[in-house]
Amino acid sequence: PESQALFEKMSENSEKNPDTRQERAKSNREILSEALESATQNEIEAKRLAEYKSKVEQADELQAHLSELRDRIFSKAPVLFQ
Repeated sequence: PESQALFEKMSENSEKNPDTRQERAKSNREILSEALESATQNEIEAKRLAEYKSKVEQADELQAHLSELRDRIFSKAPVLFQ
């Protein structure tokens, strides 16, 4: 039941185009890390999850930056020289 709900949430999120998100939706990585919170059984797992969450945040920020750059590059007519 829980895994089915997680799968549906991730599938729903995947259908959205990540390049056009204005208000940032949760990434699949964030959804996964939230689901894993309830599964951590000890301090080591909790530490690893915290590290993973930090990496997720960095990856999502880089993805957003990449999307912004892509939008800036492809939103204008091609210009060879400025």
